[in-house]
Amino acid sequence: MYGVELMNKKLKLLTLSTLLAVTVSGVGCSLFEKDIEEPDPIPRIESPETSIEEDRAAQEFIKNYFVDLFSKSAEEYTKNFIEGSIPNDPNDPNSLAKHIATRTLEEGDGNPEVGIHFPRIVEFGGLAMLDYKVMRDNGGNPMIDASYIGKTGDSFLYYVKVDVKATGLPINLFYKYYEQDENTLIFSQKSEFGEEDIGNDEKQLLNNRKELLDKLVAEKDYSERNNIRQKIREIEEKLNFDEIKVQLKYDVEIVREGNAYKVLTQKEVAYKPSFKNRKFILNNEFIDRLPYLDVNIQDENNIFQQEQKVIQDFFNDLLKLDRERMALLRNEWEVSLGRFERFLETVGINTNLYILEEETYKERFSILAFPLQAGLLRLTGYENINVTVHPGYSKNNKVYFVKASAIGESATGIIASETLKSSGVIEGEDIYSYDYVVRLDYNNERNLAVSSIKLNEFLKIN
Repeated sequence: MYGVELMNKKLKLLTLSTLLAVTVSGVGCSLFEKDIEEPDPIPRIESPETSIEEDRAAQEFIKNYFVDLFSKSAEEYTKNFIEGSIPNDPNDPNSLAKHIATRTLEEGDGNPEVGIHFPRIVEFGGLAMLDYKVMRDNGGNPMIDASYIGKTGDSFLYYVKVDVKATGLPINLFYKYYEQDENTLIFSQKSEFGEEDIGNDEKQLLNNRKELLDKLVAEKDYSERNNIRQKIREIEEKLNFDEIKVQLKYDVEIVREGNAYKVLTQKEVAYKPSFKNRKFILNNEFIDRLPYLDVNIQDENNIFQQEQKVIQDFFNDLLKLDRERMALLRNEWEVSLGRFERFLETVGINTNLYILEEETYKERFSILAFPLQAGLLRLTGYENINVTVHPGYSKNNKVYFVKASAIGESATGIIASETLKSSGVIEGEDIYSYDYVVRLDYNNERNLAVSSIKLNEFLKIN
């Protein structure tokens, strides 16, 4: 009996243990199998490397940066260039600091080796360039091309080409008007000139420009600055400052700060970009010359069409010279300018298309450069007169290549007439090729005219 009760107790304990085990097991499973909440994914931040839209936004930022950078001349940046100080005037609508990365401002500001290369005086294309203005296309958009290169650390590298009109002085005048500081090696306009250096009028204009330039740098009213700049430009026109078009090339690193892009570095594309080397004005590796007249820009195409017409009218007028008249003209050319000019007028040639000066007319209008060359009776017309802009063309140096094909009558004898054609004394009509360099300028009435012609090549084609 006792054995049966003991067995029943053990059976009850076994059953209870089994139930507890199953219960605990079920609870445990439910705890471990509960879904674990995953964290929200980190939003993807697009960049110029991953997004076309961001690349465009970066390009637009870079364009705005360079427009502000070139809102001031190289001479206005002289102090910044020497000290490496980044302009940071909150009243300046073109303030540069607003575009600059925090790291660059904190670590580089005030250091000449700062990675921001300011506009500087550079010798290029026969000029010492002092001021740069960003060019714009027909739609008014700045002509700045920014191409994404790649990512370097946290920054994005762009190769930037900036098309500008550069104003400056011909080299001979630059070294006449400017002096170099022996310590900084930086050039600035002279304050004093010797009596033998320049005339009184020239000296007064230069002194006025110097005063205005000093006033411009100190002026805190930025609307007034524009008025001062206009006065400086008017003086520069009288001092024969010239203008060319160039393309400036830069490597630009930008970084993202919040929702905006900032410039980390902006450096000239050059073999030796250090501050020490950029003090030399002949350091111009980052510059390429551009044609001054772009026929794709309407205003410049209008200028080209006007100047092309002057050149074509000039050469068409010379068809009035036959062999006999050319002999007479040669004699008058040898005697004097007055007689040369009167004979041209006598035969119906428009001398308003010429700029003639007593001291230079024989050099600039050599009688040997006229189209009616030796052995020709007359030119009966042109098949074409092709006018193209010379690479050396600038605002004050209007120079063109002119290639013409003319129909001419030649003679093998000294005496020639229509009646001798059948006997073979007159060879008949041939095509002749001419290759000229022609310069234009404004005459005393401020009208365009030819100031010189140079014949490079004359060939009989057939």
